[in-house]
Amino acid sequence: WFLSIIYIASKWTSVAVPSRLICRKTNFISLQTYDRYFGKSSGALNQKHANSELQFTALHHQLKDNISVDNDFDQFSISLKEIQKSNSPKKLLKFILNQKIIDNPTVATDISIPIEKYLLGLRALQRMNRTDLCPDIAEPIFLSVSNAKIVPEVFSNEKYILSLLSVIKFFCRNQNMTIVETISKKLELNLMEDDLDESKSLIINSTRGSMFQSSLLAEMCLGYSFTGAHYKSIQMLTIMEKRNLTIDLDMSKKIMKSFMDTAKTDLVRKAFSLLLSLGGLYDQDSLQMITNTFARNVNFITGAVSMATLPAATLSEVAFIGRSNVGKSSLINMLTNRKKLAYTSKTPGKTSEFNYFEIQSVVGVDKAKSSFYIVDLPGVGYAQASRDLRSSWTNLLTAFAHQRSTLRVLFHLVDSRHGLMEADYECLDLVATLPSHVTYAIVFTKVDKTSGGGGDSGEGSKHHLRAAGLVMNNGMVDRVYREIAKRTTRVVPLFFTSSESRQGGVDMWDFILTATTAKAYEKE
Repeated sequence: WFLSIIYIASKWTSVAVPSRLICRKTNFISLQTYDRYFGKSSGALNQKHANSELQFTALHHQLKDNISVDNDFDQFSISLKEIQKSNSPKKLLKFILNQKIIDNPTVATDISIPIEKYLLGLRALQRMNRTDLCPDIAEPIFLSVSNAKIVPEVFSNEKYILSLLSVIKFFCRNQNMTIVETISKKLELNLMEDDLDESKSLIINSTRGSMFQSSLLAEMCLGYSFTGAHYKSIQMLTIMEKRNLTIDLDMSKKIMKSFMDTAKTDLVRKAFSLLLSLGGLYDQDSLQMITNTFARNVNFITGAVSMATLPAATLSEVAFIGRSNVGKSSLINMLTNRKKLAYTSKTPGKTSEFNYFEIQSVVGVDKAKSSFYIVDLPGVGYAQASRDLRSSWTNLLTAFAHQRSTLRVLFHLVDSRHGLMEADYECLDLVATLPSHVTYAIVFTKVDKTSGGGGDSGEGSKHHLRAAGLVMNNGMVDRVYREIAKRTTRVVPLFFTSSESRQGGVDMWDFILTATTAKAYEKE
């Protein structure tokens, strides 16, 4: 009767009937679905194009057939909201469980729509503060996932993948890890095994298989950390590493923070290394998180001018050498997240002593404390210093590098703008006779100032890799390796850093912690 009145009125007045008004009033379909198929200004249902009731009715039935699936989902959403308003969680649960699952699905929508419905139901129960009822929806979810194997193309459906990941994320964040494990088994992902037979897993062979697997493993890692099952979290990260997967930056920071708050020290360190190897923790916020934990307290100890005036050899030491004005003090300030810890100056030769800084960390739920020394050494080859002073620095540096039993790492800093200079060869000569317990590493500084290496420091690892690539492309790295090969056969790690954009700081921290706290990661 409503359509008839509108239709007759439009005939009398010769005014087009607003199609969106008819759509809304008659509840044929949702407004959003109508716009999706016909556009806001198509006018497909107005008087101009519907000259008879027969044409109008035919168009209406055609529209209903095209969007029947969407209409069913829209009606489900509306009903769900109405039940939610009644504040009856059990009634809501019953309504969700009454949703029909197609036993023999033939198209992807037969599988994707139920998952989307269950996701809406889970979120509705969460808003009602009844997450305790959510596990009751697990069984129909399992059945829906099992049905997915009947229609493999559903695994290439982005909407289904994202909905399934959202369901998994929901249960992980609510610490229902048994449900997530069951879903992974039904998908034949074999997450609790190191090896994966990819031929048996439809989802891994799909176009979005790697993305799904990475997201699932990362979510499970975070979920296990919430429940205190940190060894299972480490296992998830280890599997990701073995399968050459990567991790999202934000997810890596969430996992790292969870470990720092709830795990023991050795597991925090293991998680840190794994997350870094998976491509996470590369931005400035990550470095801030690391320094807040591993450089909780930083204190200046002494400035030594001879072996006799060095502090007692009780803590591991990490030393920084390089020619004057290469950026040693700036790099130390970046690593410790202190602006004025080490003295910086544009005038070369200001550091004239072996400056010792004690770095104290408080790590993990057990609040384990540990310390090591960072040593800022005088610049090598400063021409303005007297010959006797330069000679005394060189002799002290040689004795320090070869006789200091607690020295663990000797970082040789090279300005990426200029490459190896005369003073750098004096430092390189040390590598030939260093004791085996000392690791020699090259650190390219000021990579953000390398020609073409500028840009927004917020680009994170992309900018870092671009700047590192510039250093490598101009042959500087090859020259360094050729000089090292003339002196030793040992492996020399390389780092690419910028004190201004804070690039490379997280990588150096991982290396330093490994060298200064060499412990085997054993199960409790």
